[in-house]
Amino acid sequence: MGAAAEPKRLRGQPPLKSATLTVYDRQHNIYISRTFAFQGPQGTSSYTLSLDGGENSTIHDGKIVKSKARWEGNVLKVTTTVDGVPSVERYTLEADGRLLGIVERPDHQTMTLTFVRQQ
Repeated sequence: MGAAAEPKRLRGQPPLKSATLTVYDRQHNIYISRTFAFQGPQGTSSYTLSLDGGENSTIHDGKIVKSKARWEGNVLKVTTTVDGVPSVERYTLEADGRLLGIVERPDHQTMTLTFVRQQ
């Protein structure tokens, strides 16, 4: 499923122009691909995660990024740590087909992203 979000600010980045979250099943393994397009010179940031329970690590803009995704009932929970600072994203599919994403970070206001299914 691919979806696009309304513009917001994410993790201290410039304003978010758009975001795409894709969840797909490949050979019975579920993967999550997140792409964020920011206004200004920051451009696009993209991450792919596996739901196999393992931690995914990468270096992005010189920062160590560690993410782990898992299901908690019908909620997809993604925990990400950037240079030791954690954030939690929770994604829930609504009955009308929208995907709600709630992003929580210490010392930041909780952000809700609304994704609309793209055909």
